[in-house]
Amino acid sequence: MYLLDTNIYIAFYERYYPQRNFPSFWEKLVQTFQQEVVVPKVVMEETKNSAWLNTYMTETCGLNPIDHRKYWMQWAEVLNNVRNNPVYRIEAVDSPNGWSKETVADAWLLAIAKEEKYVLVTEETKNVNLYKGGPVRSAKIPDVAKDIGVECIDRLEFFKRIELSI
Repeated sequence: MYLLDTNIYIAFYERYYPQRNFPSFWEKLVQTFQQEVVVPKVVMEETKNSAWLNTYMTETCGLNPIDHRKYWMQWAEVLNNVRNNPVYRIEAVDSPNGWSKETVADAWLLAIAKEEKYVLVTEETKNVNLYKGGPVRSAKIPDVAKDIGVECIDRLEFFKRIELSI
């Protein structure tokens, strides 16, 4: 099973495959989303700015978002991992956009992926300078995923694995 970071949905819809130009892309994804993708409520909340995307995910794909809050203990572990890692500043967790804000999906996705052994798909890339200088202000999903043993892939690897062909 796959968990897709909010930035994947946004990249699909706004940047790479707008529905008006790529309807076959969206038609092909329905079965994959129904059978291989799990969507937490926190991701649905982050995509609410796109009425079409929310309708597609809930009505067309029939996705029933899971309650991310039932993973609160695992979420706390992810936050503690970042908070206690000397490569991150405290702002990575405790800032207006930090991971401890309940509406930020990143730590929730990592918590769910770790607990359920899901593959996490994100547009984020590793911070190549993470261990080369002082602490950084923000955590990136691929870096934390590696630290906690979660498999993390990008969009193109996801397409390969689901054998998407249009």
